[in-house]
Amino acid sequence: MFKSYFALFTLAMLPLLGEEENINATASYEYAFFKMLATLAVLILLFVLSIWLFRRLSQARFGRLSSSKSIKIIERRSLSPKSILYLIEVSGKQILIAESQLEICKIDEVTPRSTLLESEIHQ
Repeated sequence: MFKSYFALFTLAMLPLLGEEENINATASYEYAFFKMLATLAVLILLFVLSIWLFRRLSQARFGRLSSSKSIKIIERRSLSPKSILYLIEVSGKQILIAESQLEICKIDEVTPRSTLLESEIHQ
């Protein structure tokens, strides 16, 4: 009988005896959780910054290459994942071309907007 009371007493006192360890364990889990959240935030920030930097550098590079040559890509529009329309300028003429997985073809010569506006004003 004494053994059963002693067993019940020790079972009842176990949470009180290990309370300091529970507090340390809880603090340790909270620290690990916040450390994990901070690491995740830094990784997301680095990912967003790298995408922004890549886009900025690719646009600057694309624009610089386009402006220094006699052939300029004025506009590019994707029609589907495998087909694209390009408006290019060659020697002052604007040409609309289409690129697909199988071919590249000239669609039409396009009159520049500034020329259209000037002709409308003179009429």
